[in-house]
Amino acid sequence: MLAADKYSTFAIQRLDTNQLVGYEEHGFISNIAAWVGTFIKHEHWHQGFGIEAKQLCYCYLFESFPLIRVDSGTLEHHSRAINGLLKSGMTFEGRVRQVSYTHNRYFDEVTYRIFREEWEQLPIRQVVKRGAPCT
Repeated sequence: MLAADKYSTFAIQRLDTNQLVGYEEHGFISNIAAWVGTFIKHEHWHQGFGIEAKQLCYCYLFESFPLIRVDSGTLEHHSRAINGLLKSGMTFEGRVRQVSYTHNRYFDEVTYRIFREEWEQLPIRQVVKRGAPCT
């Protein structure tokens, strides 16, 4: 299932304790667009790990591939995910109606997007250490 040219996952690790926090997955929609998805373990919520992981993934994707945009989406009632997408630099793109059916109700998916030009303005680009050896 994992193939760098289609779909891949990065582990999110706390540098102070070496704990696994979650993972950041990404894949390609086309030769100019990719998507990201973030999963953080409950005990690490509300600490900014997901926002930073998304931004680091944007750096990897935009610096490694000739992409013009990166997309993501979540269900309309998932306020934590929406907040993380917005704080990571994405903007609201649209809505796909009635994507999920849970608890006797349909839910829409809300989609978000960041373009290369928007990513180029993010402060994280200046602090990312590139080419650092893995330990």
